[in-house]
Amino acid sequence: MQSFQNHQYDQAGEMFYAITRQKNVDIPTYERAVRRLADCYYFMGEQGFAGKYIVAVEHYKAILRNYPDPKEENDLAYYRLAMSNDKLKFYYEAASAYDGLIKKYPDSTFIQEAMFGIGEMTRKIGRYAQATDRLQLYLKKFPTGKYSREARFSLAASYYEMKDLKNALQLYEDLLKRWPNKADIPRDALLYMGCLQYESGRYQDAIESLSYFLSIYPQGDQVKSAYYALAASFYGCRQYPTALQLFSKVIETYPGTREATESLIAMANLGILHPEIKFPAPMPGSKYVENPIDSYDLVLSALPDSETMQRVLYLKARGLDKTGRYLEAFEISSDAITRYPKGPYTQETTKVLKSAFKTMVNDSFAREDYLSMADLYFKTFHKGFYDQQDDDALMKIATALQKLSFKKEALSMLNYMDAVCKDSIVRENIKKDIESLKQVAATGNENLLSGGDRLYLEGKYQEAIKWYEDALNSSDKADKRWIFYRLALCEIKVSNGDAAKKKIASLKGGGEDAFWTKVADYMSEETARKEKNMGLAPN
Repeated sequence: MQSFQNHQYDQAGEMFYAITRQKNVDIPTYERAVRRLADCYYFMGEQGFAGKYIVAVEHYKAILRNYPDPKEENDLAYYRLAMSNDKLKFYYEAASAYDGLIKKYPDSTFIQEAMFGIGEMTRKIGRYAQATDRLQLYLKKFPTGKYSREARFSLAASYYEMKDLKNALQLYEDLLKRWPNKADIPRDALLYMGCLQYESGRYQDAIESLSYFLSIYPQGDQVKSAYYALAASFYGCRQYPTALQLFSKVIETYPGTREATESLIAMANLGILHPEIKFPAPMPGSKYVENPIDSYDLVLSALPDSETMQRVLYLKARGLDKTGRYLEAFEISSDAITRYPKGPYTQETTKVLKSAFKTMVNDSFAREDYLSMADLYFKTFHKGFYDQQDDDALMKIATALQKLSFKKEALSMLNYMDAVCKDSIVRENIKKDIESLKQVAATGNENLLSGGDRLYLEGKYQEAIKWYEDALNSSDKADKRWIFYRLALCEIKVSNGDAAKKKIASLKGGGEDAFWTKVADYMSEETARKEKNMGLAPN
């Protein structure tokens, strides 16, 4: 035992192992040797030989298996089994060992360690609600216990992870009153406190806490989170040059991480929300601020399909809308809503879509550009984006459709408005327009066109093409250009640029009709734009 007491655990372990291999050794001596051998491996792990914890775990498990409870010193075996598993980051196993100690040895001298330890282990495995229950039980039984300070910090961290910022912040404030010296705050707790202060909008407090954290813990996995929260806190204080430098440091030092992605998004947001701010060209990160849409695209190119992608699509659409690129904003937001119909950013994305939509409708209507308005109708009406708050824009679309002789489409729009409109005066005007349009007699060719239009609105473009081609074969010369127009729209939708160009050429004819020449030119530009952007815009 002399070697064991002198912390010479390697030598002691060899002696205890030799005893266990002897024949005719008495049972009590054998048991003591087995238990001390396990302890030697445990303490060698404590001395820095981490691999010995694995050996210790196996020995303690064998002890608990071969010497069933209740048994003297089994509480010690449970405790050191839990501690070894904790060191190995086997948190589930550590929690199970602590639980065994609590249930079977409630009066053990290690009960405080076990009650606090099981709370810590459940927090580390992400069961934060269970962790708060366990930690509160410990604090209730041992309000001034040896782990009461650590338990309170761990409890605050659990509240933070549960997004219960109110309780977390209150607890951290109480802790700072008790222990105002940040040097007394555990490493994890100091980081949690700084991040919580940032998320609660207490940016100056966050800057102080996170700067101190980074000054004493410059290395480790948590550093990137601290740098990001610090950068975001300077951003919140409108100290943009410092924020920009820190965001750039995160991107350069920790590429591919969540923190790097969020830093790039933050710099792009700065460029959209504060375009008046200019940074010197050599300043790190200035390019991300000056070209925010490109920055969003850079994020999107590296993101898997996720909630973050939806958020960035929304931010990109918002940026395009704010910078006057309304059609792109409309298309990006439309795509995002279609892809994530019930996502957390759908409501905000819909606001961007409607803003861009109304701006384009009003501008086109003022210029009497009814073709652009009809194009908006065909792109969006079947998706159900609109409600009674969009009456004015929808009425202008209906008017444009009538001007272009798309009477059935105008009737569909008016019927929809009649169903959702709450303004009695507006509804009365809508009903008058509906009755007028209903007087249009449907011919056989119109039925074919109506069927094609229905399929188009349902997004079944290939089927719509067949209906339109049948209508083309049964129409007179005066009707054909409207059908070529519809066919060109379908070909553009299915990315068949060559076929679309042929239909547009038929639409233009010899160029003798100025109206149709304008229509053809518009669609040619649309086809070219689609081909240019093919594969670049999110699907």
